[in-house]
Amino acid sequence: MKVTNVALYGGLDDTVAETAAIKSYLDSLNIEYANLFYSDSSQFEAVLKPVNTWFDDKEITKFPFVIWDVTDTTGATTRKVAMSLKEVKASNLMPTSGSTN
Repeated sequence: MKVTNVALYGGLDDTVAETAAIKSYLDSLNIEYANLFYSDSSQFEAVLKPVNTWFDDKEITKFPFVIWDVTDTTGATTRKVAMSLKEVKASNLMPTSGSTN
């Protein structure tokens, strides 16, 4: 399996500590990711609305969250999301530089 397009979405609100914890965790695993940080809470709805169109089974309602793509050995790609540090740790995220399993 290959992990690509990892993005951490964070916001300047009451979840700054959780965003920092997820960032630290991703860094400790040497996972390459885009750090998308929104400091203006008026942007939150404009960010969440299109992101939620990417998932049929989950609704993202707050920051932080991490999104990534997983490509399996058949070439099928699935977009994943984790909405807390606990979910990130329980996920299949791994270093992105040509990761295979």
